[in-house]
Amino acid sequence: SGRALGLEGMPGGVHRTTLLMQAVGLEEKYRELQAQGGHDREAFDQLNAALELLRLAYTREENPRIKDAIRQRLLELLGIAEGLKEQLAASDRVASSSGCDGAQFRNCPQDLRQSQQQQQQQQ
Repeated sequence: SGRALGLEGMPGGVHRTTLLMQAVGLEEKYRELQAQGGHDREAFDQLNAALELLRLAYTREENPRIKDAIRQRLLELLGIAEGLKEQLAASDRVASSSGCDGAQFRNCPQDLRQSQQQQQQQQ
């Protein structure tokens, strides 16, 4: 919703181009975090924020060609988000069964942390 993105106070005509530019910026941040590694949860949050902006742009777009392009991108990013969500859930299950906390493995012994990171990379 617009509220979650801080758009609730903006006039109803928030420009679609601005929404798309913000979504692209969030997607770029997601990709940077993924490339750095170890930031899966934060990357997932960035991706979800980008999806929310794309949904908002989609509902406001009137040009059928642009609307279709936004829909295609939404579907593509939704697939990525679902995969990352499953990866995070698996990581949480491994971490909770080993007494470690979260995707960053902050409380894990070094050897277990490396083992879990290698396991994630193989998935």
